[in-house]
Amino acid sequence: CIRDSPSTDPAEIQRRTTEAALLQLGHGATAIRTHVRIGDVTGLRALEAVLAARRALRGLTELTTAAVPRLLTGTAGADSAAMLRDAVKMGATAVGGCPDLDPDPAGYTETILEIAAEHGCAVDLHTDADDPARLARLAAMTAGLRPAVTLG
Repeated sequence: CIRDSPSTDPAEIQRRTTEAALLQLGHGATAIRTHVRIGDVTGLRALEAVLAARRALRGLTELTTAAVPRLLTGTAGADSAAMLRDAVKMGATAVGGCPDLDPDPAGYTETILEIAAEHGCAVDLHTDADDPARLARLAAMTAGLRPAVTLG
């Protein structure tokens, strides 16, 4: 089975975000966190669309947005780090992503934590956590921002 990839059209993203939030609201969820990919080809357009959905849903449900770049280290990551700072200024309430996908997972995490500390926002990191020592290092690195840190 081949599935079409989701549309990157901002109007479509806003529609899908609104529909998903209303579906969850129908099941009693009044606070939802959504992860928004930034960078690559779409830049910040997806985040703009999700933030528009958040404004439309105000009073019904609290939609928290976590801006997640793919890379944050090396030459490719420099633009993403700048874009992540812009995302927070636009209204993203959390920063995060998957450090394991970056060539330098520790550097990725350090950049996320630096930006979160600069802007006072939450952190949402995802890891395979197959190595207890790595998970312990992540927990130690993020200790200063508790309770605003989610490790999944």
